[in-house]
Amino acid sequence: MKIAIISDTHDNVLKTKKCLEELSKKGIKQIFHLGDFCSPFMIDLFKEFNVKAVLGNNDADVFRIMTKIKNLEFKLQDQLYEINVGNNKVALYHGTSKEIVEAVAKSGLYDVLCHGHTHKVRNEKIGKTLVLNPGTLNNIVSPENKSTYMILDSETLEVKLIEN
Repeated sequence: MKIAIISDTHDNVLKTKKCLEELSKKGIKQIFHLGDFCSPFMIDLFKEFNVKAVLGNNDADVFRIMTKIKNLEFKLQDQLYEINVGNNKVALYHGTSKEIVEAVAKSGLYDVLCHGHTHKVRNEKIGKTLVLNPGTLNNIVSPENKSTYMILDSETLEVKLIEN
């Protein structure tokens, strides 16, 4: 199964819509969102997808976000989201604490750790754990002025970085 990994959309409707249109064309329906949707109106963009997500440090209106996801295929956790995908144990974490990111990566508890927050792309192996950061869909907040996301093959753990 192919899973899109996105993060730090920061209210950028245009880039988010473009990404979601690309995913629809590729037949990808599963998304891991690593936080910082920012405003509740962003949730509406994901209505055609199965989303598993964590909150980011800029997701301030949690009550309205929770209200928006009620009738969608959308599961949201506050900090750490543990998911079994096939034979792989996956952790989603926004990445607000660099120390927690590195501790979770080094713990060996997960096959894959997905985090965001830094807006910097990361794809590296620490011990047995594949550590992924898709960067940000919002090129305005990107250090490289890029809009990026990843597609993960849940069977092979191959990762493709997409610039959008």
